[in-house]
Amino acid sequence: DPIKGAVSYNVYRNGQVSENLAGSNFSIEREGFAEYSVSALDSIGTESFISEPINVYNTEQIIEIEDIYPSSNLAYTNYFGSGFIKLSATENTKISIPVSAKQEGIYLIDCRYSNGTGPLNTDNNCAIRSFYVNGNYEGVLVMPQRGLDEWSDWGYSNAIKVKLNKGTNTLELAFEDWNINMDGEINEALIDRIRIIKK
Repeated sequence: DPIKGAVSYNVYRNGQVSENLAGSNFSIEREGFAEYSVSALDSIGTESFISEPINVYNTEQIIEIEDIYPSSNLAYTNYFGSGFIKLSATENTKISIPVSAKQEGIYLIDCRYSNGTGPLNTDNNCAIRSFYVNGNYEGVLVMPQRGLDEWSDWGYSNAIKVKLNKGTNTLELAFEDWNINMDGEINEALIDRIRIIKK
């Protein structure tokens, strides 16, 4: 939507300005993967913060976690598929997820999760899990709280860029000793699905 006082807009593609527009329409070609954001500029060139990024890509592979692990019986809603699982310091501390890749290459992997352990602006109850691909440590999946008791509010974790081999690969999420958040005790989330995007 047009922004009051804006005379032009910068369109960012993968973190770089790709075009400056006088109007508020921009066409995107779906080739490979790209991340887009927009900022507004006023009459003296003052630029706003950029918008939340939008990922544009051709295809994605979705793995419903309840197809691999028994679904939780917690009475929450708004998940995809037929359920979700709970991660905590004592439940599902290490999960393995088989993934079949049609071709070798670079992929972005994240998960759809909920975390109702605290409000958005306070507490430090971020769920943290180490992420492995074919036994190799690739980074950390971070799942911040989305509102106190808001377990039916789902969103996506950070994405981790990894290399997958053609054929079967194994993803692992593990609660390691070093995955302690600032709270020190609460470290849990619900996992709905895993998303895999070819880069």
